[in-house]
Amino acid sequence: MSISTQTQDKTTVITIKSPPVNALSSKDLEKLFSDIDQCSNDRNVRSIIIKSEGKGFCAGADLKEDLPEGVKAEVIHDLLWKTARAIRQSDVPVITLCHGYVIGAGLFIASASDIVLAKEGCFFQMPGIHLDILIGNAHLQRLLPASVVREMVLTGKKISVEKIFHFGGISKIFKNQVAMQEHAEKIISKINSLNPRSITTLKKIMNEEESIDVDAALKQEQQYSLQLNKSS
Repeated sequence: MSISTQTQDKTTVITIKSPPVNALSSKDLEKLFSDIDQCSNDRNVRSIIIKSEGKGFCAGADLKEDLPEGVKAEVIHDLLWKTARAIRQSDVPVITLCHGYVIGAGLFIASASDIVLAKEGCFFQMPGIHLDILIGNAHLQRLLPASVVREMVLTGKKISVEKIFHFGGISKIFKNQVAMQEHAEKIISKINSLNPRSITTLKKIMNEEESIDVDAALKQEQQYSLQLNKSS
């Protein structure tokens, strides 16, 4: 399986392992948001960690997947929206551990999360402009200032983890993945010890207080993108 989900001591760890670059197929995305929704409704789960194996966190959606051309874009867009929404609206906090490369769908996962940790030297990229996929702006504004986001999505350029950390989008940078995992476990241990009803309520408050409705904004981005694809 490309998505492994294991729960222990009130924490669910979701691991992406889809070699060689951790590109996510439609089935992977479906399992990802389904597992997150299930964890969110499980009273025995207090927190979620999303990480991956291999050289990089995620190279994006698997655009080479064999899906009917007439519905391929719609299917991927819908699953990306459901996955990002499941993470952001989860009743329990979601921590994402990034390393290597964090591209496209991988960046949606990170930007929808509550806490993002990363290994030094990794980079983030939303290359949709090169593929006429015009999405990413809304969620990236949860990590970066609007002007930086615009440059990133308008050019498809890579941005370093250090730059995102500078703007406060990433909590901490680590020299290796072991140290990152250990730090995540310390955060999770603290969260798991607190009143779960308070944590769930606080997540809802923070989501409602965000200045932009990223769920609605992503849906709008996708509609523009699909219209462009149909007219070209």
